[in-house]
Amino acid sequence: MTPIPEQFALEHLAALPPGARVVVDFDETLLLANSTLLFLDSVRPRWLAWVVFKLVALVFRLLPKGWQPWRDAATLVAVSVACPWARAAWRRQAPQVASAHANLPLARALVAHCPPAQVVVCSFGLGFVIRPLLAPLWQLAGAPAAWHAVPLVASTARSAGADRRLGKPTLLARQGLVAPGEPLAVVTDSLDDRDLLAQATHPLYVKWAATHTVPLFGGLYLPLRYAQKLRHPRENFVPRVLMFEEWVGLLLVFGPALWAAPVPAGAALGVLLLVFSFWCVYEQGYAENDRVAVQREGKQPTPDEQARFAGAHRSGEPWGWAWALALAAAAVPLLPTALPPLAAWGGWVAALLGMRLTYAVYNHLQPAPRVWLYPVLQGWKLLPLAALLPLNAVGLAFVVAYTVSRWFPYWIYRAGGQRKGFPELALRAVLLLAGLALWLGSGGWASATAVVWAQVGLVAAYMLLRARHELRHALRAFAWLPRAPSPSAPQDPPHA
Repeated sequence: MTPIPEQFALEHLAALPPGARVVVDFDETLLLANSTLLFLDSVRPRWLAWVVFKLVALVFRLLPKGWQPWRDAATLVAVSVACPWARAAWRRQAPQVASAHANLPLARALVAHCPPAQVVVCSFGLGFVIRPLLAPLWQLAGAPAAWHAVPLVASTARSAGADRRLGKPTLLARQGLVAPGEPLAVVTDSLDDRDLLAQATHPLYVKWAATHTVPLFGGLYLPLRYAQKLRHPRENFVPRVLMFEEWVGLLLVFGPALWAAPVPAGAALGVLLLVFSFWCVYEQGYAENDRVAVQREGKQPTPDEQARFAGAHRSGEPWGWAWALALAAAAVPLLPTALPPLAAWGGWVAALLGMRLTYAVYNHLQPAPRVWLYPVLQGWKLLPLAALLPLNAVGLAFVVAYTVSRWFPYWIYRAGGQRKGFPELALRAVLLLAGLALWLGSGGWASATAVVWAQVGLVAAYMLLRARHELRHALRAFAWLPRAPSPSAPQDPPHA
């Protein structure tokens, strides 16, 4: 079904025959937004509403598909239980919400051309969310008091799933609001109402241009959301970068100290908490970098970058620091550090401050000099833990290899070359092996314990595993490995 123009629908309402019943959808029709999302976004504290929202979503991912129609209702009820003040706050905010999102052209057309006794508002949304919005909405449209009695057919938490299966014609007939065969006009934006549109003598299926999507929890700071959703939207950032690269790398760099801990698994968990603590602050450098790109460098974001640059202004640095400090406080008791807990925590905070200062200087430099500060910025990803744990020569070789391998492609990019396709992992593996060989050749083998030899083997195996595809490609480029035959290349005939 093709939507009709807004103006045609408004003119059609003016020409309805006397006595015609008018059924109006609510969400994204009479209200130019989704009332469920507006309610959820109004709940304070937002972090608690977000936690409940995510827990309900997780539960419904585990339930059979037949339960899905109850998801919105279950979310609203769960949030209302967790935040019992939310409904009262919603009723207080309803006039402002209605004023911001009312479809006034439609509401005024209804008031001007339809008797209130013939109008019904019908929605699959929950009544306790919609009802407080109706009176202020009619008032904004200049409707007399009689319009406040316009009936609302909406779902309850108990009936929400069944109502969607039954459909709006059944809900309206059950309440005696639509008689069989009477003239019926239906105004809706949703093809979920196709059964009601099919029954209508005047089906008005309209997509209102002013309708907009509410950014649910858009103003809420969540750790790593900026880095994941806005800076690396196409990557599995947390598992691939933070865990497999950063966390595993740190476990290898500081391996001997961690393996000697009373509870090695607890020490590994402490390192993971510090990785998240570090990135809560590091992503603020990302956000500042985006702000500078727009405000000082005059960069005009492409359409794909609009969300990222908008997000740079709500990244929540104070909240990022609060999370970073709290995560560090939880991590320090798990680590086998020789420092007192408060001193260890202070050492980590000092390292975070040093990193953030480095990132601030980097962001406010001109692009060309940034090349020389970039390796320092990359080194900060692995070195702050050295404020708490000893770093041996094997770990230092890994840090140097990581830093230099990250620096080279950036240098090429700033020089005007192509960064994409640079064999960063292969270079890191070669530099690491070279560093280990240099250490062994300078007599390091004589003082290496069994634990250090295990660290050497694990570090080398981990890096070679990660770089295996790039190394294979490089060896083939040097003709040290046979090339795979091309499927389309003609093959020589076999010898007789």
